[in-house]
Amino acid sequence: MQETRDIIAATPLTGTETYLVTSFGEPFTANGFGNKMREWCDEAGLPECSSHGLRKLCLTRLADYEGPDGRGLDVRDLQAISGHKDLRELQVYIENADRKRRAKRAIAQLEEAQKTRTR
Repeated sequence: MQETRDIIAATPLTGTETYLVTSFGEPFTANGFGNKMREWCDEAGLPECSSHGLRKLCLTRLADYEGPDGRGLDVRDLQAISGHKDLRELQVYIENADRKRRAKRAIAQLEEAQKTRTR
């Protein structure tokens, strides 16, 4: 994370919050950024990747995150990071992460019960 912070700190800012700009020094449009991401992914040998797919992966990982206290991020946390205006879109990620956590806990309980019975 520190390396990312250092790179961002050293990157010139356009306007008040734009770091990625076109070759003309202007902020990307949504479509323009999608096209550039396609180009970057192809250059990196990742033709199956897209900006939408990478965003989705990022949100999935953020929703799956569990802090030291065992709690994850909630839908408002994801919204703050992703910029989604409609919380229903993000709720899918939260529900999937919750389902994974519940399954993990249930399996652990079953395994513990199994150990107790075999003692």
